[in-house]
Amino acid sequence: MSGVTGADRIKKEDIKPTMEWFEEMILKGFPQYKGKFNFTGSYVVGKKDSYGDIDIVALFEDKDKKELKQKFAKYAIEEYNDEIIQPFTNPKYTGNRYHNAGELISLRIPQCIEGTFTNKSVQVDVIMATTEEELEFKTEFLNLPAEIQGLYLGIIKTLFLEVPISIITQKIDIDLLPLPYATEGSVYEYDFNLSPKELQIRLIERTEDFKTLSKQTIWSTQNWNTVMELINMFDAKDKGFMELLEIITQFKNERSVNRIKGLFASMVTVKSGEVGTEKGNWKTLCLNEVEKI
Repeated sequence: MSGVTGADRIKKEDIKPTMEWFEEMILKGFPQYKGKFNFTGSYVVGKKDSYGDIDIVALFEDKDKKELKQKFAKYAIEEYNDEIIQPFTNPKYTGNRYHNAGELISLRIPQCIEGTFTNKSVQVDVIMATTEEELEFKTEFLNLPAEIQGLYLGIIKTLFLEVPISIITQKIDIDLLPLPYATEGSVYEYDFNLSPKELQIRLIERTEDFKTLSKQTIWSTQNWNTVMELINMFDAKDKGFMELLEIITQFKNERSVNRIKGLFASMVTVKSGEVGTEKGNWKTLCLNEVEKI
């Protein structure tokens, strides 16, 4: 049983034909679909023979993401019977025919080989994008291995601690106002925040012992090249896990290392089904190596 839907696992060689059918018969029937999707996640970067679900980032024409997801879910369950958009078998969601979470809609569909349905199903996570730039951003981020995602999040988070503001703003060609004066006992600072959705700069007010009092997003972008320009300020672009760790050991601010450790531990977790597997052992090794910094 896989994911929220309770679907079967799917062989790697069966993913492409199943998704060709899914696009032709389901995605293309949805008026807002703009005719483009990218595979992402473990199917792209993984080396397994089978997978628990299929992740795609698909391009749609609708600026209201919340309404778009509701429209797509309604379309799927109203236009197709439960042999096509199948009820979930996961005990927690039994009978549901879609799951709406974050930026995606999860569906359970039949595995389709050479135009013929098999007796197996598969979970498809349709991640929504409404511009070409967003499509590329999400695809690039989600195609990073989990341990690289975790370190990238940490490195981006530490930039304002490690690099003068003037160098950062010149690098990515933005203007930032001088930090405002804070009340006694608190300070303001700028802070980068990277997620699968976008890159942000936030204005943070915190106490002198680093507790956050308020935060405000003052700038954002979905240009993946901007992320890479920032990462490469440490000559970290295209580096492997151990190489990135070596770069991080050169950071000067103790807060930087603590931030990276905290973000990495929250981002990279060993799931119950991964314990004792090659993937689980690698994640454990990565967690231990980060903790040693």
